[in-house]
Amino acid sequence: MKKMLAVLLMLAMAMGVFAGCGKKETSGEDGGAETKKESGQEEQTATEDDKKEDGAGVDYSVAMVVAGALGDKGFNDNAKKGLDSAEEAFGIKTQVVELSTADKTKYEPTLLDLADSGKYDVIMVAGNAMREVLEKVAVDYPEQKFYLYDASVNYDNGDFPNVYCNTFLQNEASFLAGVVAASMTSSDLPDANEDKIVGNVILMDMAVMNDFMVGYIEGCQYADPEVRVNTAYVGASDAAKAKDMAISMYQQKADIVFQVAASSGLGVIEAGKESGKYVIGVDQDQAMVLMDGDPEAAKRILTSVLKRTDVAVYRALDMMINDPDSVPWGTCEALGMEEECVGIAKSDVYQELVSEEVKAAVEEAESKIISGEIKVGSAYGMETEEITKLRDSVKP
Repeated sequence: MKKMLAVLLMLAMAMGVFAGCGKKETSGEDGGAETKKESGQEEQTATEDDKKEDGAGVDYSVAMVVAGALGDKGFNDNAKKGLDSAEEAFGIKTQVVELSTADKTKYEPTLLDLADSGKYDVIMVAGNAMREVLEKVAVDYPEQKFYLYDASVNYDNGDFPNVYCNTFLQNEASFLAGVVAASMTSSDLPDANEDKIVGNVILMDMAVMNDFMVGYIEGCQYADPEVRVNTAYVGASDAAKAKDMAISMYQQKADIVFQVAASSGLGVIEAGKESGKYVIGVDQDQAMVLMDGDPEAAKRILTSVLKRTDVAVYRALDMMINDPDSVPWGTCEALGMEEECVGIAKSDVYQELVSEEVKAAVEEAESKIISGEIKVGSAYGMETEEITKLRDSVKP
């Protein structure tokens, strides 16, 4: 790296010499504005705002590292959607690196290579899977900017002035999903039974995913304290296993299963379709995403808990490009309903199948959460024993 820096310094000095000779004329790769200086004419330089208005783009490069793969119809695809929107809006250069492996030893070399290249204004990574690796690399590359979404580095244990993080208040959106599930499970919903039982299939027993569960259980209990919640953990990326878990829950009288299982959640959706029961999706409006390719499955998704990684990614890049002084480097922000980063999907399926009474209850709960009248519990900061006690307290 030091050798590379030395070469870059020599090149910069050489460019400085040539820049002082005669008339200067430059043009960007995408046909950007020219800068000319002629006798008797003031120098006119296009600002970055001018470039954006002209559609020429800004000189800004972003690398996004995906711990997993695209095509999950949820978290990763949604983050890529936000990156694509920023690329289109600002004309930035982007690269996406997929780490489609459970071998975390591959994560650090990838991040080191990207940081060592010096090509990127910011490197974006997601989730707890990348957090520990980022904490190491960020210290070694203090001049490189990093953005971590859906997790936070431990600012108490290290100095990370080059890292901006954001988490999501997914527990609040999950509370609304709980209101829907508990209210609809013993209603006149087609194919629903009279038993007050719902399900929750979760990928891993970890704080960020348990945060969904805590909100979901509290929302169910808020809507109807008699409702029972059957919870199971997949343990690893395994759509077939997630499907079997959901089928088992349907056989045990659950009408609705909330999946928080990344790409494995597609197995839960398949189980809902095959069982003639219902699913609550996650991250994206999965009914809308699947409607064209698999309408039968889409029509079984009552709603989805939205974790708007697309909004968060776009929001972060907008700040970095248009208002860099506003970026809270060295801190973590929790993004919720106020920032439109969490909520529930109100798709055509929701409009058709959810009763007006339940819709009104959801709107009321949403308003009370935003105002602070309802304070939703969070798995963050809860002891393992507390989470187990809450989960067991609502078992069928």
